[in-house]
Amino acid sequence: MKKTGLLIKLTITVLVLSLLSGLAMLTTLASTDLTPSLTIYAQTLELEESVYINYYVKAEGITDLADVELQIWSDASGNNAVTPTNTEAPTATLAPLSTEAKLATDNEGTYIKFSYRELAAKQMTDTVYARAHVRVGDTDYYSAVQKYSILQYAYNKLGFTDAEPSNDPDLH
Repeated sequence: MKKTGLLIKLTITVLVLSLLSGLAMLTTLASTDLTPSLTIYAQTLELEESVYINYYVKAEGITDLADVELQIWSDASGNNAVTPTNTEAPTATLAPLSTEAKLATDNEGTYIKFSYRELAAKQMTDTVYARAHVRVGDTDYYSAVQKYSILQYAYNKLGFTDAEPSNDPDLH
């Protein structure tokens, strides 16, 4: 009698564990079926021995964040009409600096951090175009192209946006 009760309990335990592992597998499969999505969430400037532009990318539906890259174009002429298409080759391709970056102003999640360190002093007014890219299977996914520059950073800090001067008298 004791052996039968123990065998029933063991059978029920095995069935429950099998059911739970099956549910976990279905959840994993459902999350990998998401269409990959990339968004350049923020750009920041870092001043060390030189000037760096840091990009923070939000990625969804991608299992290996290390596969995401950042494609960079720069335009020394300041031509705002330059927007790379999917067929153009980037002037630089960056690998992630971190796949678990946090932003001080955003507590909602982690981002992929890229750092563009190829800016010389003479390029401070150059416009830099960037987009995130990942290849999943045979399909390429891209974020929208973002435009940024050291000059734009300075305008933002001074409150000059869209040619509007800052209202702060200490900044004039």
